[in-house]
Amino acid sequence: MSPQDNRHSRSAVKAVLIMLLVLAVVAIAVWLLVGGEDNGSPTGTPRPSGVGDASPSPTAVLPPSPTATVNVSVDTLADELAERHPIDAYSVRYQIEYFWSGGQGEHQSSALRDVFRKNGKSKIEFVDADGAVERHVLYDADAVYTWYPGDSVYKTANSPVSVEDMIQVPCYWELSLSDDDIKLAERREENGREFIYFEFVDATMGYTHKYWLSTDFNLLERAEMYKGDTKVYQMSVVGTPSAEVPGGEHFELPQ
Repeated sequence: MSPQDNRHSRSAVKAVLIMLLVLAVVAIAVWLLVGGEDNGSPTGTPRPSGVGDASPSPTAVLPPSPTATVNVSVDTLADELAERHPIDAYSVRYQIEYFWSGGQGEHQSSALRDVFRKNGKSKIEFVDADGAVERHVLYDADAVYTWYPGDSVYKTANSPVSVEDMIQVPCYWELSLSDDDIKLAERREENGREFIYFEFVDATMGYTHKYWLSTDFNLLERAEMYKGDTKVYQMSVVGTPSAEVPGGEHFELPQ
């Protein structure tokens, strides 16, 4: 192996280690969150059957279509992103995937997250491959509550991580991009819906990012991250988000 190949190999290993370190920090924060203070009565009323176990509606209700077609370019992208924020009420299912190599070959992890948002509250349901809820996390103002299916008690803590970090979805409105970072920005139409598609490079970490931002929900519905030509992360919305206002049962604490 040439000295140049050695340098490339060391750089790739370093990049993977940095990404794993970031994931470890988020995992520790989530662990601290789950280990918060117990609340509620151990002998309280059991949670009604099925409450909070429903995934976003398979027949999605779409918000009103934008009144004007978006006109975006590398020069206008930063301003366009700064003016957008997700709609006030929606439900969505995300699939989060990571890809890496080492040891015995290629590896992949996958996780599903259902998110319900209403009146400034955000409910996250961690679900397994069959759609069964494994854990509930509710963000309400400055407090966060977590519990497991069947629990009659919950735990509380001050939120150590944002909703986006908890579900491992990028927060596009916090991006600070220069024109040199942005490699492509354009309008795209997919399945009759409009998206802002853009690519940018993180010069510090050396990753290339590709984002699909819907202009009706103002939600990031797909994101990919590459190291060179190798995909290391992918987030995608399963099906289509729904603008139907989630029912109040999704935001109730166990009793």
